[in-house]
Amino acid sequence: MTTLRQIAITAGVSVNTVSRVLNGKTLGFRKDAVERQARISRIVEELGYHPDGAARAMRSRKTHQIGVLLRNAPDRPLQYPHAFELLLGINQRLESAGYVLSVIRIQDMPSSGKAQSRVFRERMLDGMIVVESIPSEVIREVEKRLPRCVFLDTNEWREQRCVRRDEIQAGKTAAEAMLALGYRRLICPRVGTHATPHYSVEERLAGIAAAVAETPGAEMIERELPHWRVAPDKTQLREILDPGAAIITNSPHEAIRLANFAATIGWCAGVDFGLASCDMTHESEMAMPGLCRVINDRLALGRASADMMLALMNNPDAVCPSLRLRDSWHAGDTA
Repeated sequence: MTTLRQIAITAGVSVNTVSRVLNGKTLGFRKDAVERQARISRIVEELGYHPDGAARAMRSRKTHQIGVLLRNAPDRPLQYPHAFELLLGINQRLESAGYVLSVIRIQDMPSSGKAQSRVFRERMLDGMIVVESIPSEVIREVEKRLPRCVFLDTNEWREQRCVRRDEIQAGKTAAEAMLALGYRRLICPRVGTHATPHYSVEERLAGIAAAVAETPGAEMIERELPHWRVAPDKTQLREILDPGAAIITNSPHEAIRLANFAATIGWCAGVDFGLASCDMTHESEMAMPGLCRVINDRLALGRASADMMLALMNNPDAVCPSLRLRDSWHAGDTA
């Protein structure tokens, strides 16, 4: 079995130099450094060396696996498909630092004192990034088992180890854009209720209300929108859409749904009424590229949370001030 020492002797370098190359760290940009790195890489391939993760874990007392806790459950396996964008951002940072990302579903968490998943029974994780609206009792259990925790876009907000959007600003940005176009009635549809509503719902409404309060003659109207599985009838649609008003939805899916329903009664977003969203996903952008929207860079959110976790991996007592990331406005053609 090939060892780092054998590679180092063959290449005529130190074991530390070989280790740096295998961990993706450059040796410099001078010609001799580049050639030395290429020589080590070639020898590693010729000798068929493969790192032994188990041995490394025993030496370092780290598994180099970071969990990402999602709310997905067997009865709702696709509850957060847009979390994929967050996962990509997290993985970009973790992978470059030599860590493996493990997706943990909420039902994998221990219940009644029993760990239901191998990652908890066998202590396979070094830390956990908790994503979106996870109940507080679950968060307490995670912290009890894994002290290194980062909270990404969750209802949990502390002075340290939290990353989220500035949702108040997102709501205010969307409202200001509609008001600047001359709309004075801003309609905010609400869709049903959730056992653990995401913090963004109320914060976006607060941002819209703040913008309306600063504009003379403007008003904000909240209206209930039927569940997405239920198609509103034409009377409901006319009550919700309100010609001449601007509708600001919480999510792009609600905006796309309203635009499609409006077409059934001959109304067009951007002509008969204004339409904007406080959020956007890559999937929704492809479905309705012209939607007026606040752009949400979930990749950046994911990378920021992974950077926090890596700082905690290097130093469990690291100071990681919480972050609120601001977004930008895209002026589409629906207003």
